[in-house]
This record gives sequence, structure tokens and C-alpha cells, in this order.
Amino acid sequence: MKRLIIADVNSLNNKGISTGHFCALAQNYIDAFHNIGEVKAAGGPIYTTRLKKQDLIILPYDHTANSNYFKAKWHTLLNCKYLFSHVENNDVVVMQHSSAVTTFLGIALFAKKTNIIYLIQYSTDDIVSPIHKLFFKFAKRKIKGLLCPFKKIGEKFKIPYLVISDYLFTGIRNQTSNLDICSDCQYDFSMVGRISPEKGIVDVVKKLANTSFKILVAGRPQDQKIKSEIEEAALGASNIELRLGFITDADYYKLIRQSRYCILNYQGAYANDRSSGVVLDMLYNGVPVIGHRCGALQFIEDEGLGFLYDDIKDFNPSLIMNKSFYVECKQSISNFINEQRSQINNLKVFLKL
Repeated sequence: MKRLIIADVNSLNNKGISTGHFCALAQNYIDAFHNIGEVKAAGGPIYTTRLKKQDLIILPYDHTANSNYFKAKWHTLLNCKYLFSHVENNDVVVMQHSSAVTTFLGIALFAKKTNIIYLIQYSTDDIVSPIHKLFFKFAKRKIKGLLCPFKKIGEKFKIPYLVISDYLFTGIRNQTSNLDICSDCQYDFSMVGRISPEKGIVDVVKKLANTSFKILVAGRPQDQKIKSEIEEAALGASNIELRLGFITDADYYKLIRQSRYCILNYQGAYANDRSSGVVLDMLYNGVPVIGHRCGALQFIEDEGLGFLYDDIKDFNPSLIMNKSFYVECKQSISNFINEQRSQINNLKVFLKL
């Protein structure tokens, strides 16, 4: 197999913590392909906190939280320059979707025509404006293909594409093939992960406060404002447990597995036709998803992996708190995971590994 490099030239660093799904996705690719050849993750120094050093190509810069906008873009470009100066002609480079427009420029400026480059794109936002389209036009001639969650995204970029999930199912690490019925779940509904307004968590807390259902909200709030809003909404509600702060990967997956259902009340940009790695974290751990009906979650309803509502205000939890519905969801998740197993080979073929 050719050497596969999964690259994150932006490398978010929030006070020494790697934020977002980027390190997790890099590790996922290493897990998926390590037994058929060499796989490296290219990322800034923050990657050393999450991945083994022998699996890394360490880029010079992280994008630190609250850093100067232009300085951050300059560092992304320098990371591109460093990356492509260390790539051999036979290497296959998959560029993660982070600071995408600057990445287009970095590819145009520093990649060689002989490089084998693929992009991951979760939306079409990065080719909307005229300047973005121009940067992509310059980079396009050096890009072999696109990995995306929806057909409409691939068609918009007008290059060869493969529709594929954000994460690949490997059955190891933070994924499980154990889909036993959770008969003693600690929580009826949980919301776990980074907390931002677009995830609609405040409205869920208001809806489920002081009900008979055990609720968990766990994760780092984006800012003090949303933290205060959640605390106020949960005030006096003995059925709601708040863990508002950084949670480790181990706790993240543990809390998901302790839940009967996970709720994703996506709003705004999150509700568009985007991929959601979080929903795959839940499904790959055997937990059905309850969510706001939107493009990102429509497959949940289509494949019977949970339940979607039009508005959290009209959601009736009692409708799904029965064993037959829960068992049907678990069986559908098992079927979904079996289908996902083929994606590693599909990606291998597309990347010509």
C-alpha cells in the first residue's frame, strides 16, 4: 500500500486541549488502515497529546484559541508548505476539513502536480463566495477527489467524489460491536460533547426539566453565556445532571454508553446538510439518537436508528420509552454498523491504496 497521510493543517489548540473531531478522525484512519500499510497523521504540536509520536508528521504550528486571525491563516499556509515539502510522490494525502479556504490556497501554492491529494468536505460553504471559488479553482487541478457525506456536496465541487461517513467503523478503540440492550442505563437522555448555541441544548433542558426522565448534559460550554443559560434552565430540576466543563475522551464515550438515548437538537448551521461525527460516535456505541428533523440527521429516521421531531416543544418522550421501539432501534443500529464495515474497502479502492 502507498503511504497514507491524513492531514490537519489547522490543528486547533484550545489552552492545550485538542478541540473538534480532528485528532479522533486521524486516529480512526490509522486504526482502519494500519494493517495494510503505513499511515501517518499530519498535525501541529497539539497532536502529540492525543496520538502516538511514531504515527505523526508534526507540523510547525497549532491554531491557538483567540489567536490573531491573519496570523492563524499564515500559520495554516506555513503548515501546508511544510507538509508538501515532506510528502513523497507516491504518498496519498487526505486533507481534513478545517480552515478549508486557506487550505485551498496552500494546495495551490505549495503542492506539486505529482502529489496525490484528496479533500474531506462536509458542506459546500467553502465554495460559495467568488474569492472562495477562485482559490478552489487554483487548487482543483492538484486534487484527485473528494470525500463527503452527501451526493449533493460531491456534485457541487465537480470533481470525482466518494460518499462516505465521517468516521469509519473499525470495531476497536471507542467503537463497539456490543449492542446489548441497556437494561440499567444511568440516563434516559443525554447530550454529551462540546456545547454551543447551535446544538439547541438550552431548549432541551427547558423541555425535560422536572420530568420523570433522568437527563445528562456533559461537555465544555462555548462561552459563559450559554453555560449560564443551561444552569438557569436546570435550576431546581433534580432530574438533570450537569457536567459543564472539559470531559476526557474516555468519559465522553463512557457517558454515551450509559445513556438509553442521546439527543441532538441541531439548529442553524448544524441543521444543514452536513455530516455529524457526533451522531456516529453514538451509533457506533449502540445508542439510538433522538433529534431535530434536519438534513444532518434525516438518515436516523430513514434507517430506523432513533426518532426525529419537528420541534422540541412538541416532542413527547413517552412515545419512545417502550421496550419494543428501543429494541427495534438497537437492531437497526446493528444492521447499520454491518453496512458501515464495507466503507473501509470502498475508501481503499477510491484512494487507490
